[in-house]
Amino acid sequence: MSAHERFRFKTLDDVRRRVDELGLDLEFDEDLSPLAQPIEMDGRTIPNRLIVHPMEGCDGERDGRPGELTIRRYERFARGGAGLLWFEATAIEHAGRANPRQLTITAQTLPYIKEMLDHSLGLAREANGAGFRPFTVLQLTFSGRYAKPDAKRAPVLAHHDGVLDKAMGIPADHPLITDDELDAMQGRWVEAARLAREAGFDAVDIKSCHRYLLSELLASFTRRRSQFGGEYENRTRMIRQTAEKVRNAVGEKLAMLCRRKGYAFIVPVDSKRTFEPAKTLHARGKALARGAYRKLVLRRGEEDTASHRRHLPRGAGEKGRRVYRFHLSVTEVLH
Repeated sequence: MSAHERFRFKTLDDVRRRVDELGLDLEFDEDLSPLAQPIEMDGRTIPNRLIVHPMEGCDGERDGRPGELTIRRYERFARGGAGLLWFEATAIEHAGRANPRQLTITAQTLPYIKEMLDHSLGLAREANGAGFRPFTVLQLTFSGRYAKPDAKRAPVLAHHDGVLDKAMGIPADHPLITDDELDAMQGRWVEAARLAREAGFDAVDIKSCHRYLLSELLASFTRRRSQFGGEYENRTRMIRQTAEKVRNAVGEKLAMLCRRKGYAFIVPVDSKRTFEPAKTLHARGKALARGAYRKLVLRRGEEDTASHRRHLPRGAGEKGRRVYRFHLSVTEVLH
């Protein structure tokens, strides 16, 4: 089998045959009834185990309102009957948009976002029964180095990265966002969460993954002479303070989630060591955790792993030795 094999499975039996051919130990269960069962999360009931994850359509209006295609997409999601509708990344301000068509939540766009939410909930009841009410989350974001609110890139950097800066054409003298600017930005996260509550969402997701600004701050080891860089306490300060201010502002009626992606560690294939990576990051009660492993071969001087060499167990850096790189994607409920 090649490293990446395209599949064209039409039936479950097709999958089973391929699993047998590959000699894999993979179990199957045709009973999907558990997916229809409700689940409790942080004192709230989600009607089933199906989730529509936040995937941007890049089809909003220039001013941040939902566009026709945005509305149509959530109409379809709502009719589909998923118990949790996780509305796509919505910028907390214009400068934080990843593209000119990304949704933005402001006092001006609030009526249109609220209308889309109310319309979607109405269709969910119409299609799935009068008592059906999906749990709704609005993902809030600031795109940081990937910001492109208008026609060209306008990166906002937490720190310089030798690999990403080069790939994105960011010069070494590009200024970093200041501590004062980060302090002020916390107020805009709070205002966005307040508007989301006013729109009628059950929760907000303080997005901290994919190297957007909050995610990049968690990795800002080289951000010196800053209360938001260097030591662990400093690197987690922005998200901790933001979460605390949001909770104080909106109270307990609005649940607060945080989707965060950590690049936790690299370990040898034969390592029996166990890890609890969530304990090393900002954890206030996990709602969902997903991990994925990718096998790779270390080669002497390999740039991709050199910066993580100090995190490797003894002997893991030997030439040609297989290791697992662990990617952790976690969604937490913040209190």
